[in-house]
Amino acid sequence: MNVVRSVKRAKKGDKEALLQLIMAEKEAYYKLAFTYMGNEHDAMDAMEDMIVRLYDKIEQLKKEESFYSWSKTILVNCCKSLLRKQKKLVLIEN
Repeated sequence: MNVVRSVKRAKKGDKEALLQLIMAEKEAYYKLAFTYMGNEHDAMDAMEDMIVRLYDKIEQLKKEESFYSWSKTILVNCCKSLLRKQKKLVLIEN
């Protein structure tokens, strides 16, 4: 799979191209999300959020060859956002 070509197709709205890019690195994404979230369920939620954000923001990516580092940054931000929400929920419960 040519990453640059797939990213260009994804930028033009090709959902299948974006999905192929994500699936090619799904193990790395999962490991990263699991490291932050600490459990499978929350890691999967973070990955879901990442996919939605990637789809919404793919046209903002300047360098196609930077797709994976860019997408992993988005995943980390999704994890941090979910962790903040969980902390707020815990505080409310207390």
